[in-house]
Amino acid sequence: MSAKSALEPQASPSDIQDTEQQGLDSVYPLSPMIDLQEVNVYEERNHLGFKDGCPFIHPHTIYLLDPCSTKARFLPDQLRAKMIMTAFGSAVAKAKMQYGEDVKNLEKPVVVQSVATDGQLFHFMVLQLNTLDLESSNGIKNIVWMDGDQALYDTVAGPAKVRRKAAVVPAGVSGLKPETFQKFWAMYLHGAV
Repeated sequence: MSAKSALEPQASPSDIQDTEQQGLDSVYPLSPMIDLQEVNVYEERNHLGFKDGCPFIHPHTIYLLDPCSTKARFLPDQLRAKMIMTAFGSAVAKAKMQYGEDVKNLEKPVVVQSVATDGQLFHFMVLQLNTLDLESSNGIKNIVWMDGDQALYDTVAGPAKVRRKAAVVPAGVSGLKPETFQKFWAMYLHGAV
């Protein structure tokens, strides 16, 4: 989903400066690239996917739906990683289009939200891109806020299970959690006013 205006930064300028003092976890002795191999099978360019003249030029919220087939299903950690990667890619493309290819620390951070679900569990994320200086672990850092594993309901039952003429387990959704839907709705409306 895109918007006419950019989402406002969630961290204050002083909070952004405080990230300079925070260290990054090391994965040593593993390589940060693990077993990824550099392969260029695409044309590298920064494009958000909108035609010129489109009034909705700012990334807002990326929605990811986990396929429900058992073969290709993501684990919750994998789905959250996919959220971060897609939001980060969208934010980087927007930052490079707005500030140029060689920008390091951004004048104004780029904020992108993401919501992912498998239909029952929802994961909510906000990514604030503060810098494109990814070479060093020193300096300003980018920030991610994550609220994961939020169930929308407890169970979905087929036909009602009846014992002694009383429904023990009703048909349909059981144990609806409206606070999860409220979070979903809040992210959808964020920045819309």
